[in-house]
Amino acid sequence: MTEHNHTAFSALRKHLPKIVFFLCVIQPLLDVAGFWQNRLGVGNTVTMAIRMLLLAGTFLLGFLLTDRRRWYFLTAAVLAALTLGHTLACMQGPNGYVQPVSDLINLVRIFFLPLMTLCFITFLRQNEKVFSAMQKGMLADVVIIAMVQLLSELTGTDPHTYSVDGIGILGWFMWTNSQSAILAMLSPIIILWTVRRSGKKLLPAVLITAISEATLYVLAPRLAYGSLVGIGIGVFVCILLRARSEHWKQGLAVLLITLLFVAAYPLSATYKRLNANAVRVEEAEKTIEREHIVIPRENTQETDENNKSGSHKPVIILEDKTAQKLEKLYRSQDIIWSMVERFGRDRVFQIYNYTLDPEVLSNARQMKINFCTLTMEDAGPLSHLFGLNLVDLTAQRYDAKGVLVTDNYDVENDYHGVYFLTGWCGLVCMILFLLYFGVRALIAVIHDPKRFFSLPMCGFAMAYGLGLIHAYYTASVLRRNNASIFLAMVLAGLWYLSSKSEGQQHAD
Repeated sequence: MTEHNHTAFSALRKHLPKIVFFLCVIQPLLDVAGFWQNRLGVGNTVTMAIRMLLLAGTFLLGFLLTDRRRWYFLTAAVLAALTLGHTLACMQGPNGYVQPVSDLINLVRIFFLPLMTLCFITFLRQNEKVFSAMQKGMLADVVIIAMVQLLSELTGTDPHTYSVDGIGILGWFMWTNSQSAILAMLSPIIILWTVRRSGKKLLPAVLITAISEATLYVLAPRLAYGSLVGIGIGVFVCILLRARSEHWKQGLAVLLITLLFVAAYPLSATYKRLNANAVRVEEAEKTIEREHIVIPRENTQETDENNKSGSHKPVIILEDKTAQKLEKLYRSQDIIWSMVERFGRDRVFQIYNYTLDPEVLSNARQMKINFCTLTMEDAGPLSHLFGLNLVDLTAQRYDAKGVLVTDNYDVENDYHGVYFLTGWCGLVCMILFLLYFGVRALIAVIHDPKRFFSLPMCGFAMAYGLGLIHAYYTASVLRRNNASIFLAMVLAGLWYLSSKSEGQQHAD
């Protein structure tokens, strides 16, 4: 390395805290820009290009600064192998590799998490002040999101979390589940960071707790409200266990604020949303009672033709009269009907276990899992190993006006999504990658709790758990980069906190 390059890299290392802070703060700003691009009909080309440039630039910076490049080469090799296997699987489709650009871009979104985690670990190794900058950036993000929510409500431009019912304050953001995941991951970290940095002062902890929990309270999803409660109780317990003598007042204040939000549950957007759903289900049940549909199981038969469909189970054929009644019920759920057009009504009836429950039939999450399961059943062995083409997760139907509609069945669960889009190989790699950081931190705490069980470790561990829970129930953490970048910071933070020597415990 020349002296000039060494000087340049030293300057970059010095500015890493500012770079990481910038990467944090620009995320909600890009989300807001994306919202207005969509609202004005401009498209998301600009914001997507910026995100891709940020990914490329961050990865290049990490590669240039690291003294352990073998990990970058190893990561690149694994991702290249997954991409090659996925490409070969898609090429074996009935029409070849259709729309490869959009499919590969989607693949890059999944690879974003391990790549960014590797880079943030490098930045933490090169400059320990990055850890503090990361937490300051997270604090700034929550404040920005809260301000956007407030401004959108005051100006009457809030799209609402659930637009049909006009429930929930989403702000100028497009992805409800991503916002829930982002706020849930950042809140415990910034609350405990504020408690730790403010000494025995009460006001900073009160303000940050109230702001972060309020953003979750007004959002409306059940997972957001549940996260709010879990964060408040978890922070209180962590302070009792680790810093009772220093911060018991702040811990009690956090708990009291949380209890106030719990007491206000009947006024919450979450409560209103659940009530609206209950009314719709009740109306649908009354409609179904009038149909008197009965499945005569004893009059079913199997045919060789059904087994040629590629399904693993023999398809049950219903009597015409029963099938027609059931078909009428399923047709009332428009999006399900494109699934019927794709796989035939008997396979769809069977995967739903011939249910008449309107709540099951209207469950979009299960609907999409069922569609992708049937698609995977018809796919070849390579698809099971390396995943399906993104375009395979869509189906077409004609609506009531005769217009051709394309329904998107991309699943709403990240772990299912990683499996269907990258196969068993991709899912196993992702799970092992995620578990590594949690197990590493747990082993460190068990091995030496006095050294590693700290308030920052509690905050990042809670964020880690909430991130994984959101990934299970939504598709907006592992596969949406505005959320996965924060999960990458959480994973890197766990690595850093489980690596610190005793003398570094107060360096941040």
